[in-house]
Amino acid sequence: MPRTYVNLMTVMLLGGLWHGAQWTFIAWGAIHGGMLAFERLMGKDSFYARMPAPARISITFVIVLFTWVFFRAENFEVASRYLAAMFWMGGETPAAGLTAALVFRPFNLFWLALCAGAVWGAPRTYEILLRLTPGKAVAGLVLLAGSVMVMFTQGVNPFLYFQF
Repeated sequence: MPRTYVNLMTVMLLGGLWHGAQWTFIAWGAIHGGMLAFERLMGKDSFYARMPAPARISITFVIVLFTWVFFRAENFEVASRYLAAMFWMGGETPAAGLTAALVFRPFNLFWLALCAGAVWGAPRTYEILLRLTPGKAVAGLVLLAGSVMVMFTQGVNPFLYFQF
């Protein structure tokens, strides 16, 4: 069993190193590996597994958001500033109002609400595809088209691996 935890940590640390030779990528991999090992250690009948699905999804989402700070930051100083701002401890920057104005547009809020409803209210993809109907196919295509439209409303957003 301890070998499993070592393997999880090793794979995630190597995944971080593969993305870049900076300590922030190593931290990103270490946090992911640590959380995977922790989840495995807790087992299938843990307090986490007994929590309602929206709570589990929210906790996982926050942890992933936390780790992406390390992935994108140039160094730990920048990461600490981002984290402080995320938890309302870093003061407000001049760009915060502009960012909020872009993020909280009605179009974006509509799609956020639609996606949240799909995540927490819709059956899992496997269950949907067991009995695929024309209505489900059309709904899936509408969601795909909406996702593509949202992707193209952003400014410059180059593919991650073209940046190396």
